[in-house]
Amino acid sequence: MRADTYDTLADVAHEQGQRHRDKPAIIFEGETITFGDVDHHADAVAARLRAIGVAPGDRVALLARNSATYAILLFGIAKAQAVATPLNWRLAPAEIAYIVEDAGARVLVLDPVLAPLAPSNSGLLILSLDEALTPPDADRVAPIEPREAARRSDLAALIYTSGTTGQPKGVMLTHGAFARHCELDAISTPHHVGLSRDDVALLVLPLFHIGGIEFLLRPYFTGATTVIHQDFDVGRILDDVQRYKVTVMGLVPTAMQMMLRHPRCAATDFSSVRRFIYGASPIPIDLLKEGVRRFDCEFLQSYGMTETAGTCVMLSPEDHRDPDAPRMRAAGLPILGAELKIVDTGGRETLPHGVGEILVRGSGVMAGYWRRPDATAAALDSDGWLRSGDAGYLDEDGYLYVHDRVKDMIISGGENIYPAEVESAIYGHPAVAEAAVVGVPDDTWGEAVKAIIVLKPGASLDADELIAWTKTRIASFKAPKSVDLVTELPKNAAGKILRREIRDAYWRGRDRPVS
Repeated sequence: MRADTYDTLADVAHEQGQRHRDKPAIIFEGETITFGDVDHHADAVAARLRAIGVAPGDRVALLARNSATYAILLFGIAKAQAVATPLNWRLAPAEIAYIVEDAGARVLVLDPVLAPLAPSNSGLLILSLDEALTPPDADRVAPIEPREAARRSDLAALIYTSGTTGQPKGVMLTHGAFARHCELDAISTPHHVGLSRDDVALLVLPLFHIGGIEFLLRPYFTGATTVIHQDFDVGRILDDVQRYKVTVMGLVPTAMQMMLRHPRCAATDFSSVRRFIYGASPIPIDLLKEGVRRFDCEFLQSYGMTETAGTCVMLSPEDHRDPDAPRMRAAGLPILGAELKIVDTGGRETLPHGVGEILVRGSGVMAGYWRRPDATAAALDSDGWLRSGDAGYLDEDGYLYVHDRVKDMIISGGENIYPAEVESAIYGHPAVAEAAVVGVPDDTWGEAVKAIIVLKPGASLDADELIAWTKTRIASFKAPKSVDLVTELPKNAAGKILRREIRDAYWRGRDRPVS
């Protein structure tokens, strides 16, 4: 089968299981699972889901940590013609319950360790990881041919992103959006990952994020081996780079910084690593230069979002060879299958170096937001162009430079945080009259959440108290890391708080605010 006939994730599991039956596909906690094993277990998952009444198009929620089983579940759900709905286990229980309810999930596959986070939605069937892997007839699992499973245009995943109005939205991604990575990995270009079946990839990104899913699927598409870590542990990363002769790594800048600062990093042999992929959050240029020097391998920057099924722009290894070159500040060129344009506030395409909103079009772009036609219409036009919410410009050679954000989203340690959501939680505190939340520079996390507060007359407030209060209402990683008290907030003539003006004061004199 040629790469361009991988229409669905079920295709991938089946064909790779046939082609590389005895080749290691996944290594997890010392156990090796072959491509043939993954395909067989995915058939078992599909059989179990069908036996409990999961129908084509039904949403199957996943509340689990990284594991080999998680990867198998993604393929098994596809074989059952269902839609995988990964859940961020770092969210608060109420947030998880909302997503499960909004998605209309029929089944929740649950890691027992995360049981306290599981919602009690009426009618929700909960399966443990072991139960999901156990077919109705353990002695016989009928292989599911890929063409029985799904079509390229069918939904493969429903991945929720934080909402600008305080409620998360489900991003609808088709099998075709994921299959494009397979098609592109079959073509070698400078601005591409360029994996081969001989590679060993190290996956530490969470599989509930698009970045983790993309970094799982890319090696799988090409027949490479993936070492999966359940969580982020720098010591284990350093050990496994040497133990398994890892050739490709993907980390957010915060994780790369932690690795560089680890006392054993200097003594670690990175000679097997040929490519290092980074992205998902801002990176200081000095940190990037340090990484290039220490790892002494090819670097690629990935720019994308959930709505583009991951990477849509990449800065190539060639563009990293001169750490002092201006192009090191670029996000890169669009990958094959993706198009970019920049438009001004009137929707007109800008000239080179003209700053405007970044629009993306291509096979990886989402089908829309789940049950949100208004939000979909606002993000996608009739020609398939997606509004990214980021502002930037293209140079004469088509390189994208991300200038700033149109939206006020904060990216802290690779997590997307929307100020309106945090402000909504803060406003419930009895001492708070007004609040503005912005992202401020942070040497560890890229950005940190700061709350600027106006108190009610006669009220007093301790910063630690407000932070603790906020953590009872939203996930801890979204809560402010610091609090400033002011007498008033800047506003426009209509009384709207000028969040951008507040944010700019903290970023003054900083370069590369967005990657």
